[in-house]
Amino acid sequence: MIDDVILHIGMHKTGSTSIQAALNGYDSDSVRYAQLGMENHSLPLHALFNPDPYRHPAIANLGMKKWQISVSRTIWKWRLAMELRRPAGRLILSGEDISTLPAQGVANLRAALFGHSRSVTVTAFIRDPVSYPSSAYTEHLKSGMAAPKIQSPRYRQRFAKFLEQFTRDACLFIPYLPELLKNGCVVADFCHRLGIPEAGTKPDGRKNERPTLESLQLLAHFNQHGCKGKASRHGFMATQRLIASLNTIGSTKFNLATGEVDATLDWKDIAWAKHHLGIDFDIDALLKEHTATEQVDLRDISGQTVAELKQLLDHSKIPWRGSDSTVDLLNRLYRRHLRDCRFDAPLGLSWRPAAI
Repeated sequence: MIDDVILHIGMHKTGSTSIQAALNGYDSDSVRYAQLGMENHSLPLHALFNPDPYRHPAIANLGMKKWQISVSRTIWKWRLAMELRRPAGRLILSGEDISTLPAQGVANLRAALFGHSRSVTVTAFIRDPVSYPSSAYTEHLKSGMAAPKIQSPRYRQRFAKFLEQFTRDACLFIPYLPELLKNGCVVADFCHRLGIPEAGTKPDGRKNERPTLESLQLLAHFNQHGCKGKASRHGFMATQRLIASLNTIGSTKFNLATGEVDATLDWKDIAWAKHHLGIDFDIDALLKEHTATEQVDLRDISGQTVAELKQLLDHSKIPWRGSDSTVDLLNRLYRRHLRDCRFDAPLGLSWRPAAI
């Protein structure tokens, strides 16, 4: 039996991907990172414990068929069972989307974990309510939305169900503020707080790829008018490559306007987080630090941005016509990525249900 399961549940936009990349494959005498076929355990745990996994966005974006989900669930169930049955001091499960499991899904997950572990430690980095809306808005654009709604963190909706199932003493909530992190690094802070030796972690070689305003304007335009077609694995991969390509365009930092952010502040929810999570953000100070003051229109794509898009096509050796509209140019770039994805990973040869 495992002594303790470390259940890392996000939140979104708090360095979860860096933690997963650094700890994937970690296996010391006392701590092991669960190997479920992918670094991020969100999708496997939703597939196994969510009463309605078919509504999970990742499954929808990948265009998975029910038989594929069924096969994947069988493999993920076997892999999780093997991880839980292997003797270990502590086992790490990590996925920022675990916090979106419905209450029954959290109850199902708790029952499975306590069947093989003496204890469970739930941990989450908490994003402040001023910076969160801009980050969430960006992620929704990257997921395919043309005009996302501006959202608050919804702390109570995310975390109350975990407090109910695992109790407050078993939960560790950490404010995600760079000045409070060990060495300003979320991986170092995570390991320090949970007693994980950093010697076995892998360096995160990725750079901060925060999208620019110009790239988000182009992405929103593509989401609304582009030729994405039906959801599929290749389409999902091509969209991710398109986003990475567009990130090279422009240099303007994107933030929602201060007035837009202020309108999302849910003071009851913020008070709930202070009382139940022990998180007390200085909202006034955070609003003063917020850099954007004027509302930005994502539809206002400048001529300079279009010129940079054409340069990107030229650099990628993608032919285009002088009569092409902005969406025509974006479609050309997307189709090239789609073609490359089909060549690099043909479905019939490389589809693996446990690591889609």
